[in-house]
Formats: sequence, structure tokens, C-alpha cells
Amino acid sequence: MGAKLDGLAAKGDSILVWGLGALCQHLLASGRMDRLRIAGFVDSNPRLQGRTHRGVPILCPAEVKGRSETILITSLGCRIAIEGLLRDAGITNLYCALD
Repeated sequence: MGAKLDGLAAKGDSILVWGLGALCQHLLASGRMDRLRIAGFVDSNPRLQGRTHRGVPILCPAEVKGRSETILITSLGCRIAIEGLLRDAGITNLYCALD
């Protein structure tokens, strides 16, 4: 997990973080994501969408289409479903999942 985060940070590109659940919150609180250039968070929870988290917008999944950032999937339990959603929606962004 650390190697993937370090690799994304080293690239220096903006990313979208998919999933604002427990793992994401832990990584943010521990500083593990401090070096990432987070352009947005993506979450399927409509109560979060349209808000900001740490000053970064929270997007609904449909808003990802047409964006170019690499996607970091932080939702372990929903990873396969998220990958399927990306594929079915024709979203071709590079992505990586934490495991």
C-alpha cells in the first residue's frame, strides 16, 4: 500500500481518490496521503456529494467521466464494483487500487 502511495506522490500528477470510507480517513489522518495532489474525492453517497473534504470537492461517480486524473481506489470492499463501474461507463483513466 505504501509503495503505491509513494509511486503516485513521486509522479506528482493530480489524482481522484475514490471512496471516503474508513481506509481513506485513516490514510488522511495519518498523513500517508499528504504528498498526493488530490484534485477531488469521489463517493457514491449522495449526502457527501457537492461538499468538500479538507477543502477538496467531493464528486459523484458520474462526474469522473471526461476528467483525466489517475484514480486511486481506497474502498477495499467495493473495489471490484468500482472497477466495473469505470469499465461500464467507458472511463479510461489510469487507476490503481489499494490492497
